[in-house]
Amino acid sequence: MCKKIIFILLMVSGFSPLIYAASFDCSKAGTDVEHLICDNEMLSQLDEQLSDLYKQALKDESSKAELKKNQIAWLKNRNKCKDKLCLSGAYRRKIGSLSEVFRYGHLSNPNLPLCEEFKAYLERNANEPLYCDLIPDEAFSDFRLPKWEPAPEGLPLRIEIQSRTVPRKGYENYSFEDYQKLIKEAHEYVESGSRYRVSKMDLNHDGERERILYRDNPSLCSTNKIGYHESKVYGDHLNIDSTFITPIRGYSDVIGQIFFYKNKAYQVTTSYSSFQIYEPTRGYKSKFIVTQPICTYSRRKVD
Repeated sequence: MCKKIIFILLMVSGFSPLIYAASFDCSKAGTDVEHLICDNEMLSQLDEQLSDLYKQALKDESSKAELKKNQIAWLKNRNKCKDKLCLSGAYRRKIGSLSEVFRYGHLSNPNLPLCEEFKAYLERNANEPLYCDLIPDEAFSDFRLPKWEPAPEGLPLRIEIQSRTVPRKGYENYSFEDYQKLIKEAHEYVESGSRYRVSKMDLNHDGERERILYRDNPSLCSTNKIGYHESKVYGDHLNIDSTFITPIRGYSDVIGQIFFYKNKAYQVTTSYSSFQIYEPTRGYKSKFIVTQPICTYSRRKVD
């Protein structure tokens, strides 16, 4: 008897069909993905398992539209797979996201659509380590991530040293030992497995694009489940941008992951259990200032 495989029927207005057979006969498989699944017992079982979970999840009328939207986006990505390993990973992640449901309570400005849309984004991708790296999401149409490039050789250490040795209130007269300690700290940061990338963007919404040196540490984040993200602004001559210096704080770092919502930059501090979104703005005596978070989320498991 020919093996059969269950596919999810998506009836969503305005979308073109992807795979529509409620019960697909593998003898009629037409795409490479269909053949890969039909020819592998494990993948066939994963597909049937996902179908059962999806049908069960659709019984919740409050999330039905969102589930269908997410499934369309997932199917598009799944159909890009070229081998069994890719398909297996796609199915297991999706099954995990439907099996273990998370919700995010939030204390946010109810008049900001960003807060509600980012909450939905977190819940759609609850099984992804977003605290380490935000990911693209076709269902979040006004959301995008910066385009990063590897930092030029020598730039990370140069900027790390400069940002640490900027005088600030109470520290006008650094001793030689102070400088040695700060320089050693800069070397340790650069050599600790941190990843440095660069980009240009209007970080503080003043109409000017800044040069950004962005640092994160994927390995440390994966171990501790907390984001290690920091950005520094530098000028055309590869020196710290002095307009981001204040007399009290010294150089102003930008803490958190950066993303764009409706073409405006925001930063989000992240951990496994919480996310906080900030809107960077220009201050009175400095080009950068951050106030209270505009969106705050706490993660909880739904039994």
